[in-house]
Amino acid sequence: MLNKDPFNGKTIILATDKSMNQALTISSLGAYKEFLSPEGRYYFPGFQPMTGSDRILKFLNNEAISISAETISGGRSTSNDLAYTYGRARIKKGNIVSNFNYVRIWELDATHKWNVLLEVFSAIEN
Repeated sequence: MLNKDPFNGKTIILATDKSMNQALTISSLGAYKEFLSPEGRYYFPGFQPMTGSDRILKFLNNEAISISAETISGGRSTSNDLAYTYGRARIKKGNIVSNFNYVRIWELDATHKWNVLLEVFSAIEN
């Protein structure tokens, strides 16, 4: 059955992105454990691209980074199985804080939960 409200899908994915960003303020590792797809991909500046939640979680733990992010917008595919969100992120490692843009590609799993399939960070030049 098709959803008659074309904006409902966008509302749901934006709320999901904001939930992940809220979780990031509590624990970056915890947020990714909750929202990352098992076959997720992660592109972090200065590092080789990573595939798989185990590898990504190990990276986040080893690098001891904290991420705070703010959703700007997003959308969903007409097939409703993929979505995207983007926004700004502040990443802190030790005393160094850097600003980034982010894009997340989300996929719907078998339980109808949205998971991050791909996340890409791009540095914002000051």
